[in-house]
Amino acid sequence: MNYNESLSAFDRDVLRIIRNNKKEYEIFVRGSADLSNTDFKKSLHKYYKFNSIKFLKHSDNNVQYEYTESEEKIYESYSNRNLPNLRAQFIVNQMNESDEVTYPMTKLHILDGTVTQKYNPNDRNVRIYLYIKE
Repeated sequence: MNYNESLSAFDRDVLRIIRNNKKEYEIFVRGSADLSNTDFKKSLHKYYKFNSIKFLKHSDNNVQYEYTESEEKIYESYSNRNLPNLRAQFIVNQMNESDEVTYPMTKLHILDGTVTQKYNPNDRNVRIYLYIKE
């Protein structure tokens, strides 16, 4: 299953049930990366010009997130430290552009991602967290 199929299934199997039951919810997207190739610089693809990424920043304890947006500027090139938030922004854009999935913008947030301090390709991912309000 590719990410588009996964996002469609998430909408169909989870979010529609929540919306039909008139529950309020929020979606948080968090990207990550591993420590490989930390000194590389690559140009942004012309289709993926994410010059500005808004995200919720870690609080001082590094466990929770502040509920005010911060902004990361990415100009012509990116490095490994930018990958977590770039990955999250890509998924958020896919969620917003999908014909099958409709996520109100106010309910989608990017959590500031992290780069793990070791080589581990499994850390090259995006996680989606769903918060359902009571």
